[in-house]
Amino acid sequence: LQDLQHTLVTDVTGEQYQPAQTRRMSGMAIFIAVSVPLLSFVIYQNISTFETESETQQRLIANQTQSMEAAMESLRLSLEENPQDLDGWKMLGQSYTALEQYQQAKEVYLTALQHFNNSNPDLLVLAAEASAFANEELFTDYELNLLDRALSIKPQHERALWYAGYASFLNQNYADSVTYWTVILSLVPDSRPEVKT
Repeated sequence: LQDLQHTLVTDVTGEQYQPAQTRRMSGMAIFIAVSVPLLSFVIYQNISTFETESETQQRLIANQTQSMEAAMESLRLSLEENPQDLDGWKMLGQSYTALEQYQQAKEVYLTALQHFNNSNPDLLVLAAEASAFANEELFTDYELNLLDRALSIKPQHERALWYAGYASFLNQNYADSVTYWTVILSLVPDSRPEVKT
């Protein structure tokens, strides 16, 4: 009845009239429009579990490291039972290298060498590499001796030739560096010209 009376007034006076219910709904809409985002922001600030990209990356790395360490422990136990597993020793040492634990990697390779009469060229080179990395990438007589032993067993061992050349270059023995790397180039197949250049 009240709305009808106001409608009549509107018809007579020409003034626009909004029913009481419409006014109440408009007020409620405005309240919701303002309060909901504000409330969401307050809740977000207090209980949000959102991570920055850096935090997410750190968490993932931590999880991967834990998983890797668990796998390494399992591999260590396996190698105690089967010390002739050459690939297992390499994998364990390379895992330490991936974690930048170079001294531990070196110890793994030296331990492995004892099970292979100190004569496996791959392990000799890997031990030299880990030892150099543990020593700020410096190749001393110790690392060079390991590389020389590897090359005496396998003269065309590419990794040994590369590191021997690199070590010679760092020690300013450029002629030796050229000699080692020239041998590597001779091993590159003609189908890989981009490597030679």
